[in-house]
Amino acid sequence: MKKTLLLLAMATAILMVGGGCSKQDTNDQTSAGDNTATTVADGTADWKTFLGSQFQFSFKYPRDWFITKGSSIESQPEAVFISEVKLEEGGEDLGNLSIVVNKSSLEKNIRKNLISREEITFADRPATKIKFTGDWGPAMISILVPYDKYTFVISYDPEDKNYSSIEKILNSFSFETTAQSDLETYSSEKYSFKYSNGYKIDDSNEYVLYLTKEKNRKLVIFQAKEGHYGEGGIQLGAPQEQIDQEVPKEQLTVGSGENEYDIWIYYSKDDATAEGELDAIFNSITVK
Repeated sequence: MKKTLLLLAMATAILMVGGGCSKQDTNDQTSAGDNTATTVADGTADWKTFLGSQFQFSFKYPRDWFITKGSSIESQPEAVFISEVKLEEGGEDLGNLSIVVNKSSLEKNIRKNLISREEITFADRPATKIKFTGDWGPAMISILVPYDKYTFVISYDPEDKNYSSIEKILNSFSFETTAQSDLETYSSEKYSFKYSNGYKIDDSNEYVLYLTKEKNRKLVIFQAKEGHYGEGGIQLGAPQEQIDQEVPKEQLTVGSGENEYDIWIYYSKDDATAEGELDAIFNSITVK
């Protein structure tokens, strides 16, 4: 699996159309029993959780779906695209659901080709739901949520064959989660990311960063093209513990061109908690 950032051109195009259609516990005040009952009932118990990198928001999404992050620019500091299939870099497909944060008022995000407008509550915040004629086909829906001097524009096709999953993602949406307030932030001149307590950072090597909680729970950031880090060999039939420590479960990338970084993630087999923590850290990485 490989996750890549969309080109700036796509982010700009989305802004022009008004924000069209990119596991970590949220630590809320609901008891563990109530939480389990809810997730089992709505079918999201094994879903992953995405945490925003620039703003405090989160949502759950199917574990076999893909997250693609748009380029961050001043007028549109965060854009996330959720899709059932992997999106092509620089392509026009914006996924099944998009979340774009525009630096503009709610009214400036109201489409001219409007079909209907409704005032609603979304994730415990006042919001406006609009239906409008899509630029490339069927009618679309956007949920506009004011957020200080920004507006969240959450868009989807109401006739999408995966609408039931889209609805569950929307229902899981949360602003200013407790989990995010407990996170630490690492920032360098190259990139930044958020991570939970218990992880230790080793950036003494200017080419490689190690984020480690245990020997078999870590994330490594490096640039493979520079030859600064590589996977060592491991003997056939090696014990699972050694495999977990020395063979990455996921090899991903962020950024593009000269600013592309490889991300290797290590965790024990069937350790969903570690997988969720590290996946949330990966999703929070922002290349500068």
